[in-house]
Amino acid sequence: MDQLFRIRDTIVKLYKRAEVIIRLVLRFLIGLLVFSLIDKLGDPMAQVSSVITPDRGTLFLVLLALLFAVLPMTFGYTLMVLDIGMQMSGTLLPAIVVVLALFFIMVFYVRLAPRENMFVLAVILGYYFKLPFLIPLIAGMYFGITSIIPITIGVFIWNFIPSLGTLTAALGDTSAISLDNIADLPATFGGFYDTVLNLLKTNTNWIVISFVFAMTVLVVYGVSRLSFNFAKELSIVGGALFCMVLTFAASLMSNIDISVGGTIGGTLASLAIMFVIRFFDCVLDYKHAESTNFQDEDNVYYVKVIPKIKSS
Repeated sequence: MDQLFRIRDTIVKLYKRAEVIIRLVLRFLIGLLVFSLIDKLGDPMAQVSSVITPDRGTLFLVLLALLFAVLPMTFGYTLMVLDIGMQMSGTLLPAIVVVLALFFIMVFYVRLAPRENMFVLAVILGYYFKLPFLIPLIAGMYFGITSIIPITIGVFIWNFIPSLGTLTAALGDTSAISLDNIADLPATFGGFYDTVLNLLKTNTNWIVISFVFAMTVLVVYGVSRLSFNFAKELSIVGGALFCMVLTFAASLMSNIDISVGGTIGGTLASLAIMFVIRFFDCVLDYKHAESTNFQDEDNVYYVKVIPKIKSS
């Protein structure tokens, strides 16, 4: 067991020595993946393939990923929004609507919460890798209840990506606006508005999933902040089980189509990843935990001391 902790300490030391480089590489890889997904936006949705421009060169994607890695996160999000608009530039008005909506999210939340804003992107990547349950576990353990808002935004964006084709069809062919058809724009936008309302009424899955993730964040956050032994570990296990059970219950009550095997497998995989993260973050020696108290003129302090396990 001591050998395992030696390996852990060695890896942690190496990470701290090259932390800046490792973070840049990770951000570059994330950016490369995200911009590749944007480039392939039409593939999983045949109904919107007509509004997607042809595949771009690898060099251009690498350049975007490099800019995402070196620029602040706010500029990285701006770059993504502009890239999505460029990909949808074949139909002007749908592109304007999507870009304005994403900029609205970025301006009114992402800039106000620089630490938690990455969960918007993390949720999308979590769904892509079939590990969405990992995101609320990480948020509750290391960030807190303020991460519920970006998680909800990410769930909303992911669930409405397939609706781009429907929204584009509602706007019709408005790529060329002239004086001859400008009088028809109010009727066009009226149909678009009705389509958006119908999508919001019919696609309520994101509300249920956001509720499940929010409750999971609250459970993990609340349990992990308690002072009994193994609170952190129990919060991970309890949060994962709670998320899985609540997902099944929500699917039965709201008729959401979910994969039982995928939900169980994703929960177990998320649980394993969380314990790996916890192992490299902090391992406590609960056998030697001590409690003490002291006081001054104004207060009485109760302190619990739990030593960290380190290799000999």
